Amino acid sequence: MEPNHLVLLMGMNPLPNYVVAKYFLKRLSKFPTIWVLCSSDTRLPAERLGDLLSKEASELAYEYCDLDDPGDAGKIEKNLNDQILQNINSGDSLHLNYTGGTKSMVVQSYATITKKLAWEKLSFSYLDADKFRLRFDDGDISNDLRDEIAIEFDELLNLHDCKKKYIGSEADWSTANEIITSFIRKKRLPELMEWIYAVIHPHFFQKNKRKKPAKFYKDWMKYDQNGKAIPFHREIWELLNSFPEKQQWKFDQQDLLIILDTESQFARGDGTFVKGIRYLHGLWLEYYISNFLKAKIEVENRIFKLFHNWHIVKGAAEKEFEIDSMLLYGYHLCAISITSSNEEWLCKSKGFEILHRARQMGGDEARSVLITTLMKDKIEKITNDLELSVGSNSQLLILGVDDLENNKVWIRIQKHIIEE
Repeated sequence: MEPNHLVLLMGMNPLPNYVVAKYFLKRLSKFPTIWVLCSSDTRLPAERLGDLLSKEASELAYEYCDLDDPGDAGKIEKNLNDQILQNINSGDSLHLNYTGGTKSMVVQSYATITKKLAWEKLSFSYLDADKFRLRFDDGDISNDLRDEIAIEFDELLNLHDCKKKYIGSEADWSTANEIITSFIRKKRLPELMEWIYAVIHPHFFQKNKRKKPAKFYKDWMKYDQNGKAIPFHREIWELLNSFPEKQQWKFDQQDLLIILDTESQFARGDGTFVKGIRYLHGLWLEYYISNFLKAKIEVENRIFKLFHNWHIVKGAAEKEFEIDSMLLYGYHLCAISITSSNEEWLCKSKGFEILHRARQMGGDEARSVLITTLMKDKIEKITNDLELSVGSNSQLLILGVDDLENNKVWIRIQKHIIEE
């Protein structure tokens, strides 16, 4: 029996209802009228869902059922009767999907609809977030919907009242990226990280934020007057010399690193030297992961889409946040945070943040990954700490040096996303 009416319950995240609506629109010979129950808090997400569905099916009938109080049983019943059920003809059938909304909305909409309409005209379902399948009350279960229902990143952003912020062009680090890849393949990443932790972090950063030029030069001159110079390993020379021309690091006749000798040079608008510091501070790992994932996805049969370096602005207040990389498998989101820091507190903080951003954009079923340069013992400690703080850690995967050097990043991410 094909329903003439599809009733959806809107929560704060419109993505599950998008999946349900797309499932029925793809299968029914005639578009049903879609009714969305929403409160004053969820009316805007409901409207964004309607805008997206209408772009895909312009002739679609999409209606709202505005609830006076989503926690009041009597008012929910009255709103349903006045706005939806009085528009149901005697021969019509109706399908209620009770994935979203509050518990009161689920119970009262079910009770009101079954009181008004005959059982043979009704059907029910919910979207199983863990299995990515639609479960019907008659026992039927759909296939994995990630294989047939996809959403584009721009559409996902629009659903959540977000947009991508343009951050300008970046220098060409391709040659340096190749050298980084060689370091990782030769299992020399700890050697690179030892140099970065000894040179870049203490000299150019304070509490993981780049020092202001005045602070840097004050500290540097004090350091230099003591007869010291920034040490560097001969093996790192090729990497530093491969930087784009304006960002290249220079060396004196004793192969010691030459620091620009005026504060104004360090702070110039084009940030020539600063960009090299930023690259060594962690941008190299972001590029490596992005290029690595792109190469893997090109030969992967499943429907994966990758987007890198997302600066996102949310809402009218334009609150900005960043997600280093995002993967979509159909409609299923995996958000990836990348850090080269060896500070446990910072990695733990980034773990909390990427869990929050993944759920914000992809719902409770979203996955998150934190890619670090930590050794196994530190990863286990952070994982245990996060589990104690947020409960089950099955939605967050933390990767480190072992995964990078042994080519296990993609294997573990795939398993984290796909396995049920």
